[in-house]
Amino acid sequence: MQRLSPSTESSAQDKRKAIDQYNYLGKQLLATEPEQASGYFSQALATSLDLQNFELIIDSYCLSGQALLELGHTKDALLKFITGFSLAETNGLIKPDLLYSIYEIYKSSGDFENALKYHEKYHEALQNIGTPSNELSEDIKLFLRHITHDIKEPVRIISSYRTLLSRGLSNDKNDKYDDYLNYIRTATERISRLTTAFSYYVKIDTSRERRVPVKLEEVVWMVKNNLKKEHNKSIQILCDELPAVYADFEQISCAIQHIIDNAVRYNNNEIPVITIKSQEIEGYHRISIKDNGIGVASEVANRLFDIAEGPKRQNKDPKSCGMGLIICKKIIEKHKGKIRMKSVPNKGTTIHFTLPM
Repeated sequence: MQRLSPSTESSAQDKRKAIDQYNYLGKQLLATEPEQASGYFSQALATSLDLQNFELIIDSYCLSGQALLELGHTKDALLKFITGFSLAETNGLIKPDLLYSIYEIYKSSGDFENALKYHEKYHEALQNIGTPSNELSEDIKLFLRHITHDIKEPVRIISSYRTLLSRGLSNDKNDKYDDYLNYIRTATERISRLTTAFSYYVKIDTSRERRVPVKLEEVVWMVKNNLKKEHNKSIQILCDELPAVYADFEQISCAIQHIIDNAVRYNNNEIPVITIKSQEIEGYHRISIKDNGIGVASEVANRLFDIAEGPKRQNKDPKSCGMGLIICKKIIEKHKGKIRMKSVPNKGTTIHFTLPM
């Protein structure tokens, strides 16, 4: 590495001090004098570009964007944020705050396609910040034993029908090739669902959480748009004003998506109707998600959160691995809350869960 001369080092230090000073002044004026703040941030950006310090350049783009937002110049702010993010991505830097700012602009402008795209990028950035742990809890070990047992069955089916298919093709006398291929496809899809559920269940305990303020109304909006595309049907959600909670955004979003997905999946109505309410109870937010679906008997509801019982429901619903509510329970309990279900056959289901205020 080339050694800087003392005069060059001094010049770099002076520029860094100037950048810090510009940003300090700009932040002080951002709320009251955004135009003046924007001027300071522009000077910080110009000096950062001259210094060729990518971290400082990206931060300056972010601050300039914030000032432009305050001035009502949304398109110019979006350009600053996207430029900063592109530079961060090129240099392998993780900047979830920039992604969230881009998402907010697209969402407020009604560009839901780009909003969802950057929301997913925001999720990925949060995940990449975490540092995994090597320790597994006892319930993960129990889950591993059950999931391993369940994976054996589709593997056996694939092996058996592959052999039959091989023999049939060799003598060209078996007219059930399509059935065999369908059995193989179904079994491999089940393996994929089981392994995906298992890997996420493990991740809940082995990844470092990133707790941030999470607006539950935004999570519900995002989930609704995801599920409309997945199920290709209209979904009506009647939602109270929901609180912001301090939580791991990706995990809470996953839990709510599983609950609403069940409400849509197990529903015979042309338009599933989901009602979401919130109330404060003894230091907790209590969220209730009610649907107009098919419901289940009370003795079945009690088993839906049981690790040992979940994958067994595969036979009743080939498109499910039976792990959604088990994953929800793990997430809610990880956030020091509780989850329970009330359900009546043919009258719908209500999921209640709590999160600390």
